[in-house]
Amino acid sequence: MDRHMQLENSGVQMLAYAKEQHERQLLSEFSLFLHKYMQSKTYILDEHLLDAYQNILEALKQWARIVIIEEGQIPQDAVWNQVRSINTGVYKLYEELTTSKETLKQRIQLVLLACEFSVMSKMASCCKPLIDVLGSRSEPWSIEELMERCEIQGLGINLSQLLHKLVKKTLVKEVAVPADDECSELLMRYTLHP
Repeated sequence: MDRHMQLENSGVQMLAYAKEQHERQLLSEFSLFLHKYMQSKTYILDEHLLDAYQNILEALKQWARIVIIEEGQIPQDAVWNQVRSINTGVYKLYEELTTSKETLKQRIQLVLLACEFSVMSKMASCCKPLIDVLGSRSEPWSIEELMERCEIQGLGINLSQLLHKLVKKTLVKEVAVPADDECSELLMRYTLHP
């Protein structure tokens, strides 16, 4: 018997904690994905094909980890075996990137294009902890204030890169705020897009 509802309350708290950890893990993985994806785009523009290939391969692995986490599983060391049964599309992109007869540049461009359309559509759900913090007050947040929040602390995310991409996708609004009364300097702050 659970007369004081202690067991039921404990179960509810555990589920809330598990959901929060799940969301934090997605944010962390998405940040890693975004970093590698952006690096690959930079390298391919500069014709550094091997560096672009290495970074897009790592971005694709992060994408696979995101898919696995979204499925409610924990990513294993053998990510490609695990993702093969969960999302054949991501696995086929991995095969295409690593074994196709196309030129290296064409293979990289194919995966970059797939990343742009597929993973970027998951940005809002993957960045939920950050978006929730941004929406928790009416005044805009500085990067320093965001980094101090427990929802974001310790994740090792590239916050400025994430915010830049969220602004570009119009999920977040960038606001210039005067640093002092004389308006001699402006600081960039972030809030949810209305």
